[in-house]
Amino acid sequence: MANTERMKVLKAVRAAQNQVNELRADPSLAEDQVDALEKLFIILWTLEELIMAARDEEAIGGMTGAAAELKEVNEQLNKDIAELKQVAEAVDKAASVVNLLVDILGKAAQLAALV
Repeated sequence: MANTERMKVLKAVRAAQNQVNELRADPSLAEDQVDALEKLFIILWTLEELIMAARDEEAIGGMTGAAAELKEVNEQLNKDIAELKQVAEAVDKAASVVNLLVDILGKAAQLAALV
């Protein structure tokens, strides 16, 4: 995988992570909102680590699972917390670009197996 794609995906993941991190310190949030943000932060951190190590099938599988988990938590945020829409949009973007990266890595692995 080219570093250009990896850096673009990392940029989206880190942008979402920064927004989540800023918001989770908001004292006006309910406990369930803070819990959802904590979960998002951990998933995004995990994704960042997986993207940095994305050289094998295990990392690709981890990214796929983490992106699905991001989407799931994000859907709950969209339903429950209207004021977190901007964060939810950033997380959704991060999940989408991670899924694209997984597709690229999968195709590269298929190509390598054929050559």
